[in-house]
Amino acid sequence: MKRCPKCDQTYNDGTLKFCLLDGTQLIETDSEPTVVIPKGRETSPPTVVVQRASKGTAVMWGVAAGMLVLLIGSVAAAFLAYTFWGSGANPRNDRPSAINTQTSKGSSTDPSRARSPEGAPVQAETPSEPPASPELGRDEVTPIAWSTAAVTFKGETGKTYTFACPENGTAGIIWGSDVYTADSSICTAAVHAGIITLENGGEVTMEFRPGRQTYGSTVRNGISSISFGEYGRSFVVRRPSGLSKPAA
Repeated sequence: MKRCPKCDQTYNDGTLKFCLLDGTQLIETDSEPTVVIPKGRETSPPTVVVQRASKGTAVMWGVAAGMLVLLIGSVAAAFLAYTFWGSGANPRNDRPSAINTQTSKGSSTDPSRARSPEGAPVQAETPSEPPASPELGRDEVTPIAWSTAAVTFKGETGKTYTFACPENGTAGIIWGSDVYTADSSICTAAVHAGIITLENGGEVTMEFRPGRQTYGSTVRNGISSISFGEYGRSFVVRRPSGLSKPAA
């Protein structure tokens, strides 16, 4: 190491001969220069300040956590209640939907293709005349529309009603043959059974019957009925007492 005797500048490069600041010839030195730190320039390690959450902040977070737990519990309780009461407590709606009423041709679930254990096709049941069931008087005939179904009226098995269907009717949908599902059109079933006509309308007596496992399908008097499976309520139609067969 070399040192300038004039400005006391030191150099580590041994090839230098003159001071780069004032041009004085450098002299050899064997000891490292003592570095003097000016008084008041001492450095101290940085102080780490840890800020603690205030008591009010901790209380606020506790309240928020409690409300979150309460919300989750309420949602779980509502879900369990819906699962229990919504799935099994409601009574079964026995009205067939528009999608389920017409089964696809050739389907194994088509009631019209069902067969008895002996292999013979299942025949539609012909309704028998009820035993001395009281008829409603002529003054109790109820006017209805062609879209009116039997389920519109309450009545146990054997209950009868007499209805008046208007002229120039429009055929509705019916399921069954002779015995019809309770959501079938009453007036259309009466045309299918040959009691009235679409053009002239007329009166028809309807009687509630028990539900059936199978309802067949036929084409009669220009009306095509639809086959269906099990349904909870049925009805049959007949000509009111004292009325003759309508003209074709």
